[in-house]
Amino acid sequence: MDKGELIDVDAINQINQVTEGMIQSPQCDIVDIFPEQIPKSTTWYGDVEQYFLKTEFQDYLRKCFRIILKFICYYPYTVIQSEFPQQVPGTDQYRNTEKTYQRISIDEMESLLFDTIGKNGCFSIYFREISILIVIESESFSTVVYGLDQSSEISNLLSDLVHNEGLFLRHCFRQF
Repeated sequence: MDKGELIDVDAINQINQVTEGMIQSPQCDIVDIFPEQIPKSTTWYGDVEQYFLKTEFQDYLRKCFRIILKFICYYPYTVIQSEFPQQVPGTDQYRNTEKTYQRISIDEMESLLFDTIGKNGCFSIYFREISILIVIESESFSTVVYGLDQSSEISNLLSDLVHNEGLFLRHCFRQF
């Protein structure tokens, strides 16, 4: 067990239930390198995204990490979850490994983010007090924020933090 790791199965299950419900919402906000949704008909987007993934992704992750650090000064997080595929020994199959942390140092948080994303995983930070979930996935320039009310002080603060890092926060509707 890692330092700060939450091991209470009931608490983890309760958090997972809440966050899964948030992820199923068709409304979310995106922290992105683009100010608007790129039209599906755009022919260059795939090439541009691949170029940026090769040259700018680590910088994007650092910016997202700085946004999270500043945000937790205003609203303490409840838990951080790290989920990544791990090979089942002796097979060519993978299963998701998930760890949930209640409290870790800033250095540990940074290492966890980069290690998780480096393993093609998903890094999530949940704020129970304000009912917000921030999810950073590997190989994507879109960090997703669930539960953000567009007209709230929290939204204004997060928008300011995002813009300060040279990124954009935009509302979106997803179709499943």
